[in-house]
Amino acid sequence: MTTMVFFQFFQAWNSRSEIQSVFRINPLSNLFLFYSMIAAFFAQLAVLYVPALQWVFKTEPLTEMEWVNVGAITVTIIIAVEIDKWIRRRWLLKI
Repeated sequence: MTTMVFFQFFQAWNSRSEIQSVFRINPLSNLFLFYSMIAAFFAQLAVLYVPALQWVFKTEPLTEMEWVNVGAITVTIIIAVEIDKWIRRRWLLKI
């Protein structure tokens, strides 16, 4: 579940522009998205680490290695979208 949540975080972050790199866009350019993602991140942590929410959602805390795996897997969406944006920029220059 956490992997899917982080894929969505990164995809939302990437979707702020179809051609401009996520690394060139000011993180505060969309304050609603910025604060929403912070709130969603803390909600995800709560689901994983607050005992009452663990019971409701049937979750267990993640180990450090599981967090590393989640990060390594979900960062691939940034790489894939950055490649797509690079191709789009090159295609637009040819027009």
